[in-house]
Amino acid sequence: MTSSITHKLETWSTGFFRYVTAFMLFALMLLTLTDVLGRYFFNRPVYGGLELTEIILAGMIFSALPLVTYKGEHIVVDLFEPRAPALRRAQHVVTNLMGALVVAVLSRQLWLRAERLERAGETTIQIKIPIDIVAYTISGLLALTAIAFLIRAFCPETSPNDRGEITRGEPDT
Repeated sequence: MTSSITHKLETWSTGFFRYVTAFMLFALMLLTLTDVLGRYFFNRPVYGGLELTEIILAGMIFSALPLVTYKGEHIVVDLFEPRAPALRRAQHVVTNLMGALVVAVLSRQLWLRAERLERAGETTIQIKIPIDIVAYTISGLLALTAIAFLIRAFCPETSPNDRGEITRGEPDT
C-alpha cells in the first residue's frame, strides 16, 4: 500500500514539474516571438519583455531543478571511480548529502533575502512585479531540490547503463 502511494506521488510530482517546465518554456518562446514580431514589424516591443523573460527563465530553470535532481540527470564528471561497491555507495551518499546541504543553505539564504525584499517593497522597474514573490518561489523550489538530493542519498544508486548513458570504453552505437 505504501509503495503504491509513493509511486503515485512520484508519478504525479515528476509529471507536474515536467508540465510546469514545459509551460514556462512555451511561454518564453511565445513571449520572444511576440516581442520580436512587435519590435520589427510594428516598432512596438512587448512592454516589460526583458523583465518577463528574466522571470520566466528563472522559473523554468528552478522548476526543472528538483526533477533533474530526483532523476539523477545532472551532468556528471567522474574524477575517480571506485571499483568496490561499498566505496561507490559511500561516494553516492556523501555527494548527495553534500548537494542537499549546499542547496538547503542556498534556499534558506534566498528566503531571508526575499523577506528583506518584501519589507523594502522591491519591484521590477517597468511592470512592477514584486521581486520577493520570485525569490520566495525560487527558494521553495531549491528546498524541494534539497529534498530530492536527500531522497537520492538514501535510495539505491542506478548504474549509468540503467539510464542509457555511455561510459568510457563502450562503443558509441
